[in-house]
Amino acid sequence: MTRLRAIFWPEDLADLSPVDQAPEVMLPPPEPSLGGTAGQEGRQDLPGNLPERNILYPGPGGITSLENLIAAWRWAAGPIGRGAPLLVAGLDAGGGRQLERLARNAHVEDSVRPLVGLTPAGLAAAIRRSSALLHLGAVAP
Repeated sequence: MTRLRAIFWPEDLADLSPVDQAPEVMLPPPEPSLGGTAGQEGRQDLPGNLPERNILYPGPGGITSLENLIAAWRWAAGPIGRGAPLLVAGLDAGGGRQLERLARNAHVEDSVRPLVGLTPAGLAAAIRRSSALLHLGAVAP
């Protein structure tokens, strides 16, 4: 935090108390599109056919991260996976195929769905519509 020069904070959230006297930069809330329209370079907004209840994993999407994700999801897939499937963002087409293969091998393919090539607005919409976010990494101090 000693090198912090500014804090970017969405304007629709509560005020942030000053941290190390850094200036606040307020950002307008994103305006996500839920239509599923294709964007530039194969990127898309959030598909409109997502389950109402879901758990979102926003990334990272490397093979080791995906293997750890599926290993962690195996214990939860039975009790909650059918009612709230796991949506995995931050993937390109190859990452989506890897995720599908890993889920199939772990027998959780019915409760895992890749969100390939989301635009920033699509990711913002996915976060807003998710019931929970799944974060497997260590939380920074």
